[in-house]
Amino acid sequence: MTYLPIPAEADYADYENVDFSEEVVVGYSLRTDYIEVQTDIMVNESADFSSGTGGSLARFSIVKGYLYTVTQTEMHIFDIVNPENAVEVNSENVGWDIETIFSLDNYLYLGSAGGMYIYNIDNATNPTYVSEINHIMGCDPAVVQGDMAYVTIRGGNLCGQNLSQLEVIDISDKTNPFRANIYEMQEPYGLGIKDNFLFVCDGSFGLKVYDTTNTPQLTLIDHFENIETFDVIPLEEVLLMVGGNRLFQYKYSETGIELLSTFNMN
Repeated sequence: MTYLPIPAEADYADYENVDFSEEVVVGYSLRTDYIEVQTDIMVNESADFSSGTGGSLARFSIVKGYLYTVTQTEMHIFDIVNPENAVEVNSENVGWDIETIFSLDNYLYLGSAGGMYIYNIDNATNPTYVSEINHIMGCDPAVVQGDMAYVTIRGGNLCGQNLSQLEVIDISDKTNPFRANIYEMQEPYGLGIKDNFLFVCDGSFGLKVYDTTNTPQLTLIDHFENIETFDVIPLEEVLLMVGGNRLFQYKYSETGIELLSTFNMN
């Protein structure tokens, strides 16, 4: 599933009439209403599971039987080993203007308007703050591979300053992350990484594909222009991308990247 970040002034998003097998959320309309909210979480019955591959703009992550969700300032942890009786086991303040969450190994990486926070989840129900790295104000999803985190920062509009960029952050020492390189972008949104491919959605400036072999030095190896891009999910050999009310499917390998199909969501 791919979600847009819920508007800050909204308390709840109603997905009742959305068929996620054929539709992708690309925008919201706001209204004031009074409704009864019931939440059913369907997961694998095994106690040792993690979430499937999600987009970089996700506000939740599943790690070994626990669901971690973020609001603008808090993280909520749910025990979902028993899917019919999900229980919130903890919540804590984790920062401000939190926008996204990404998990890898025993760490959570929270993207915020002002930086990226790192939390350790060796104790799954009690995440421990490790460190943070600040950046210019801007909308901020992050993905991680090995000792490197990749963060897009989109400025302008409600996001913050006017600068937009891709940052490569060295997280080999989780207690002392540092900015290893910066690449100028136009209006970056989501991004994804698989093997040596880094996929960056640069809004109306298209999909950019980088080779990360020599990271933090990135090499632009392909650029799909004249398309609207929002977020990507890299699978084993196929890349799913959403943007401009369309779902794109690309096949990628060491020999190149090719468009397989598009699906109009209007």
